[in-house]
Amino acid sequence: MLFNNVLVPYDGTEQSRKALESAIDMLKLNPAAKLFVLHVYDFKKMYMADSVLTVPVSVNMEQYEIAEQIVEEAKQRVASLANETHVELQQGTPAQMILEFGKKHAIDFIVIGSRGLRPIGEWVLGSVSHHVVQHTQVPVLVIK
Repeated sequence: MLFNNVLVPYDGTEQSRKALESAIDMLKLNPAAKLFVLHVYDFKKMYMADSVLTVPVSVNMEQYEIAEQIVEEAKQRVASLANETHVELQQGTPAQMILEFGKKHAIDFIVIGSRGLRPIGEWVLGSVSHHVVQHTQVPVLVIK
């Protein structure tokens, strides 16, 4: 089964690195396929009762700088791939941004890392990979 537009959500974790390496290996079999790597970051929010407190600008700038470093790491990892590649940085809620990106770029296959949460942990904390699997219309390969 060959895919034309493959998306790898990348956050710099070991699981996302494995997902990216798996996608790169698959894309070597189809030189015409495009690889999209997406890093989504979100600014921290602090809640107190029913209010949202603002986070110092320095904290937000630090998060953005870390996000840029993760994108640079992803670019280095895909540099040797002969396929057309796009590495992007977006701000927002990761699962939602992944799904929107997939629709916008006609993604037909997603390779995503799993945080490896146990069922209870996933139920309590949620999981980006679980949300993507449940809400996308395209095949998803979850890498542990």
